[in-house]
Amino acid sequence: MNIKISILGENSLEALQAVHDWLVDDRDIRTKAEIKVVEARSGDGSMAADIGLISLVVSSGFNIASLGVAIAGWRATRAAPPPMRIEAKGVEVTIDGSEPGTAEKIAKAFSKVQEDDEMEDNE
Repeated sequence: MNIKISILGENSLEALQAVHDWLVDDRDIRTKAEIKVVEARSGDGSMAADIGLISLVVSSGFNIASLGVAIAGWRATRAAPPPMRIEAKGVEVTIDGSEPGTAEKIAKAFSKVQEDDEMEDNE
């Protein structure tokens, strides 16, 4: 399964790199997922990368709740956490502000997607 995480708003690439580093430092995530930052160039001919996302290609045994806990933990370290979008297999969750229940929101939204993905892998 491929999970995409994007940061919305200004300074998104800086925040995106910080989230990437946080996820790489999380042993539970890095052992079950390939984590990389993917940048896209703007269409105006400039050399600056202005759109980015984190791509997690997860293996079987990946615990989606671990991702929710990691993201909630990263957001708790920020005075004003930026809005984030997390997508996988057509399901999208947007997290804005420092609302409580971030980990649960992510786990709830993607647990069915993960179950379906694992069933497909077993067929």
